[in-house]
Amino acid sequence: MKKFGLMVIALLVALGAVGAGYAMWSDQILIKGTVTTAIVDINAFEYTSTTVWKTESGTAVRTDNITPTGAIDAFPADTDIDPVAFAKAGPTISGGNTLEDAVTMTFSNLFPLDGARYCTGFSGNYTGTIPVHLAVIWSVVKTEPEYDWARELISKHSEFVITVNDKEVPVRPFQIHQGDTFNISFCINPPQELASHTSMAGKSFDLIGKVLAYQWNEPAPTTAPP
Repeated sequence: MKKFGLMVIALLVALGAVGAGYAMWSDQILIKGTVTTAIVDINAFEYTSTTVWKTESGTAVRTDNITPTGAIDAFPADTDIDPVAFAKAGPTISGGNTLEDAVTMTFSNLFPLDGARYCTGFSGNYTGTIPVHLAVIWSVVKTEPEYDWARELISKHSEFVITVNDKEVPVRPFQIHQGDTFNISFCINPPQELASHTSMAGKSFDLIGKVLAYQWNEPAPTTAPP
């Protein structure tokens, strides 16, 4: 047992010598790193409306930029007639609270206009840290056959108008960058009747949509950009 104890002590001394020698013949570089991830963020900040009212001389239509609260502007001083129809947008209010990243569009009491449309929408900006694609998705909530007329109205008698930095862009996914501003208008032009000969008088339906800003991955181009 005594010999075994001496052997253990000798082994520890030897290992200690090796460790000391290793430390003397080494060097190191300390590494400290920081990792951040990208931000994707779009915000609505201004809204537009269309107001329609009847006067003795005919139908008057006006499209305006309206306040950030979504309230309809005052009407021209030369008429005190209340509007008969309007399209407006504003922030979504629920339980007295303004919901973040939510817009409510209202199209009220629509009827056919001669060469004019009911348009409403909003302006927004992109404050994210990476380029993203922006896409607009819009559909009729109800899927039952009795709402085919609504889908026909939206597919054939409405359109999106989208501008980025005051330039119109195609209605398909397109790229935006940090600091870009955009405007999205949704316009409806009710016809006297639909192609299916369905009357739209006295009807209603709900729409749901989203403006989607999303990061994407695509194969890199084979040649370097200019």
